[in-house]
Amino acid sequence: MVTKSKFIKMKNWILLLLFCCSISLMAQKERAIIREGNELYKAGKYDAANKKFDEALKINPTSIEAKFNKADALYQLKKYDDAQKLYQQVTDLSGDKNTKAKAFYNMGNALLKAEKYQESVDAYKKSLRINPNDADAKYNLSYALKKLKEQQNKDKNNKDKNNKDQKDKNNDNKKDDQKKKDEDKKKDDKGKGDDQKKNEEQKKEGQPKPQKAKISKEQADQILKSLEAEEKKLQQKLLLQKMNVKKRKVEKDW
Repeated sequence: MVTKSKFIKMKNWILLLLFCCSISLMAQKERAIIREGNELYKAGKYDAANKKFDEALKINPTSIEAKFNKADALYQLKKYDDAQKLYQQVTDLSGDKNTKAKAFYNMGNALLKAEKYQESVDAYKKSLRINPNDADAKYNLSYALKKLKEQQNKDKNNKDKNNKDQKDKNNDNKKDDQKKKDEDKKKDDKGKGDDQKKNEEQKKEGQPKPQKAKISKEQADQILKSLEAEEKKLQQKLLLQKMNVKKRKVEKDW
């Protein structure tokens, strides 16, 4: 006779067995889908491969292999930002050093393509700390450092140019301001000159004009009589002088 406790234990074992079978079946299905994705990737069908890896991740969202391969497909599709984020997830989830080193190396490549040179350099360095003998990582690190230096020099030149352009613009603005001030000063000086000239003209117009002295008719007659009397005196004097002139006699020298 099967007791109740034995029945419960049997039920639990059956459920556990079913669960394990289900996990195994899901894992097998996941592996099959990943293999299909890998075949599509090898055939250069990166978009189709990416979709297959998405199917695998729906079955197992933490699948490191599906994430890694999906990141590779996104890299080939030139979706570099999305690819590097997935590589980062792989490095966070994986406990395998070899997988981490490869993920950091591929992350460096994606960042290099995205022209994020400083982040690319950091990714290659992390890969080399795990696997110092990786010749490809060393070469790519050297190349990324070169591109980083070029970018820094370009940024510096652009900054210097922008500063120079801003300085020239400020100088031009100062010149324009000074020119405007000079023009305004000339206008003010001209206005003051015109006002001064106008004031002088108004002053002249306001000043009384010199008037000729007026004399009465009686005064004029008196002056005329005085002049006539003086003229008579002068004529008489001249007449007396003529009369007093002695004529020389012509004496004969007998």
